[in-house]
Amino acid sequence: MKIWGYVLLPFFIIANVTLFYFQQHYYLYHRVFHGVALSILLVTLAFAVKSAWKKWNSWNILLFFLFFIYIGSHIWVLIGSPHNLIFMINSIGLFGIVFIMFVTEIKEQGELWFPSFLYSMDYTFLITFVITGQVVLVIWIGSSFVFETISLILLSILISILVQASFRYIQTGFEYFVFVAFPQIRQERVRVRTTESIKMVVNEKNHPEQMDEEELYHYTRRAFSHFGDLKRLSSNPLTQLKIIDQRLHNTEKSKDVLERAKELKLILLECVQQLKPQQDQKFGTTHEWRYYNSLYFPYIIGIKPYSLRYSGRDLSEDAKSALEWFRTSVPERTFYHWTNTATRLIATRLRDKLSKID
Repeated sequence: MKIWGYVLLPFFIIANVTLFYFQQHYYLYHRVFHGVALSILLVTLAFAVKSAWKKWNSWNILLFFLFFIYIGSHIWVLIGSPHNLIFMINSIGLFGIVFIMFVTEIKEQGELWFPSFLYSMDYTFLITFVITGQVVLVIWIGSSFVFETISLILLSILISILVQASFRYIQTGFEYFVFVAFPQIRQERVRVRTTESIKMVVNEKNHPEQMDEEELYHYTRRAFSHFGDLKRLSSNPLTQLKIIDQRLHNTEKSKDVLERAKELKLILLECVQQLKPQQDQKFGTTHEWRYYNSLYFPYIIGIKPYSLRYSGRDLSEDAKSALEWFRTSVPERTFYHWTNTATRLIATRLRDKLSKID
């Protein structure tokens, strides 16, 4: 689960409270604030309708309903006067929008969301209560709740959430210096933490064998996108393929999440190699090479042909030739068309492999 998922919900709630505090205490500017917010929301809603037009479901319907509630609260403030009831409606709409967007994004990746979400939210609120609670207690005893002290409380809440959300990165950086003379210990601790975080989001009840063609293509495409990131690849539903269980059993390897991801990488690489027109050559530019080139060099090797900042100095001669060929002879739109077609071919090969398993 991405780090923004841990902080998005509380962060937007805090931001919403802060903005409403400003507009209620500085009445002169509240219409300007809501006018700008309303304009942004209408543009966002237009793009959301366009993207979801061909994929309506209960989640999207509820999301648009909450969008209209949130927009309606801003319109009401523009034509009327601020009221606590409008503030509550606005907050409910915002809470629901962020929550549904968060859950939809995670479910689309084929991951479990509730255990990690529950753990993260509980842990975040606990740490926030411990840290910010002391600040509130001191202000309550020795001062009063004015604009400056409320701003301090909100800042304390934001800092505690950000520290909790980035704690893994802080811990990794700290251990890098502490165990600088013990690289094996450092690597093992990183592996243990990575495995724990992945296990919380991996949905072991996924059955890739039962996916339809579009689902299999979707997760195959995502797997290639995460080919160079073992942690993100580990949460892909394709790691639950029965062929992976079979291969790990035959090689007597562990069946933990990282080993399953490594085996998935090998399977994808084997499928890509089967697209290669001539096995005795490493690179070609004829029409029959287009699907192999569009997957192997950008995703397996990791070249970035359309990035202006990518130099590719450390590449092999074949990879450098491929990089130059993409940049001079293959339009970006054509490249993505080849990639999508090649990925569907790989998904079909995966389906053929699955059909041969008892």
